[in-house]
Amino acid sequence: MLKLNFGSSKARSIQRQVDFNNPNYLEGVPTSLLETFDEIQLDVINQILIAVKPKPTPKLVDLRLDVNLLLGRFYIVILVGRDQRKQRRQYFVTKITKIGNFLTAIGLLVGFNLFISILIFSVLYVIKSNLGINIFKQMHLIDVLNRLLG
Repeated sequence: MLKLNFGSSKARSIQRQVDFNNPNYLEGVPTSLLETFDEIQLDVINQILIAVKPKPTPKLVDLRLDVNLLLGRFYIVILVGRDQRKQRRQYFVTKITKIGNFLTAIGLLVGFNLFISILIFSVLYVIKSNLGINIFKQMHLIDVLNRLLG
């Protein structure tokens, strides 16, 4: 609900009639102008604000991470979903661009999946080692890695 301090009773009734979901929409409008709004104008303003307010859409992937570094706090957001914007791109998208975007998205997803898999495997290996569980006698992961790489 819009919460502004206006002097007259008509301006106060406007704040009860219009739900703008954001208290900053009508702050710049003078009180004398707000008093001149009728029901039709308030409905039109409300419809315009509803039309321009972004509407959330379901995403296939919605990953939001905060990264705290010495220099500051950063965030990483990865969203994957269908483009439902009404605006069209300003430039022509060629077939090679679409293929490149698709391959980049697949590469990012596969790379992220590989990173998470290695992280989970490493954590489980450290837990297994600290508990003293030996799955294979006389063979450890470092021995297998040395044999493969060396």
